[in-house]
Amino acid sequence: MAIGAKNSYSAKRTKAEKRQKRLSFRNRKRQSNGASQKVKPVSATSRLRVVFSFSKFLYRTGVVGVCAVIALYVYDKRIVVNDFVNPTVSGVAVAGELKNVDRKELRVLLEGLVNQRYFELDIEHMSENIRNIPWVADVQIRKKWPEQVQVIVSEKTPIARWGTSGLVDNQGEIFYVDSTDSEFIHLPLLQGPDSESSVLIDKFLLIVKRFESKSIVIEQVSLSATGSWSMRIAGGPKVILGKSQFDKRLNRLFTLWDTIENQRLATIGAMDFRYSNGVAVSEWKDQTNDYGVRR
Repeated sequence: MAIGAKNSYSAKRTKAEKRQKRLSFRNRKRQSNGASQKVKPVSATSRLRVVFSFSKFLYRTGVVGVCAVIALYVYDKRIVVNDFVNPTVSGVAVAGELKNVDRKELRVLLEGLVNQRYFELDIEHMSENIRNIPWVADVQIRKKWPEQVQVIVSEKTPIARWGTSGLVDNQGEIFYVDSTDSEFIHLPLLQGPDSESSVLIDKFLLIVKRFESKSIVIEQVSLSATGSWSMRIAGGPKVILGKSQFDKRLNRLFTLWDTIENQRLATIGAMDFRYSNGVAVSEWKDQTNDYGVRR
C-alpha cells in the first residue's frame, strides 16, 4: 500500500508539473504577442508628412475650385461680350419697287437671316438664292449695326415675250414665269429655236433700235427652224427677210419705208425682201370707201 500510494503521488505531481509548464508557456506566448502588438510611437517627421500631404490635398482642391469658378465666370462673360461684339440679327428691311416678285418666296428666304450672328452672315449665299427668284434682276444686302439687315431688290423689266411662257428682260436674258398670256400680251413676241435664243434676241434689239426713230412698233420677230427671218410690224405688213443678207435687206426695208404712205401701208399684207432686185408685195387687204365701194 505504501508503494502504491507513493506511485500515485508521483503521477499527480507529474501532471501538476506538466500543467504548470503549459500555463507558463501560454503566459509567455501571450506576453510575446502583446509585445509584438504594441504601437510604436509616431515620430515628428511622420507627423509633418501627414500634415504636409493633407495641406497639399487642400491646396490642389482649392486650385481646382478656383479654376472652375474662373472658367464659369469667363464663359459667362464671353457670352455677354459675344452678344455685344457679334449680336444676333433681329430685323430685315426690304427696299425696292416690287410689282411682280413673289413676296412670299422672298420672305421665306429672308427669314433665314434672322437670329444669325451679325458677322457670320453668308451674304453671298443669300444673294444667290434671292437672285434665283424669277423676277429678281439684282439684289444688294447691307448690314446695319448692330442688329439690322437691309435688302435692296431690283426687279426685271420685260421687253418681249419668248414663246408661250418666257419673257425677255432689258438685259437680253430669258426668264420664265407662270403665265404671259394676259398681262404681257402687248409685248413683242419672239419665236425661234431655244438654241438660237441669243441670236434672235440680238436681232430683235437691233431692229427695235433701227426703227425707233420712225416710231415703228415691232409686233413679232421669228426665226424658223431652217434659219429664215421674218417679222411683223404693228398695224402694218409682215416682212420676210429670208435666210441671208439680213442687214442688207433690213436696210432696204428702212429706206423703202419712207416712200410708202401710211395709208397705203395699212393695205399691205406682206413684203418679201428675198429678191435681189426688188420687193414682192402681196396680200393686199380689202379697203372700201364710205360708200362701201372697194378702192
